[in-house]
Amino acid sequence: MKVKCITNDLSVAPKELERVLGGAKGRDDRLLPEKTYVVYAITTYLGHTWYYIADESFSEYPIRHPSMFFKIADSRTSSHWRVDIQNGDLEIGFPEWLETPYFYDDLTNGDRATVEVFAKYKGLMDAEFPEPSEDEA
Repeated sequence: MKVKCITNDLSVAPKELERVLGGAKGRDDRLLPEKTYVVYAITTYLGHTWYYIADESFSEYPIRHPSMFFKIADSRTSSHWRVDIQNGDLEIGFPEWLETPYFYDDLTNGDRATVEVFAKYKGLMDAEFPEPSEDEA
């Protein structure tokens, strides 16, 4: 799946997300309007849908961003995705993301094995949803 950023203006976010978005003021420079991003996982949180993408700050792990900043550019789902419900929240991601307790925490903490698992799936998903060639763009 790919999504296209339609805005990075934090003021479009609902009030209940202000704390999660660090105050929700100004612009989120980690997102480039008009840029298309591959989605590596999806979750619901605080009643909203969030996409995990390799944004402009990407190093070893994707960052979640609320879906209201995007429109779906390619609705095909990754062949590596599975679906689960955790504590009432929908989660879509590759098996290790869903089945390994604290997978995302381990990923953001730089656990080498977890980073390698994500890098493998990132490569596979990027290949499923390649950037268009200049002729196609």
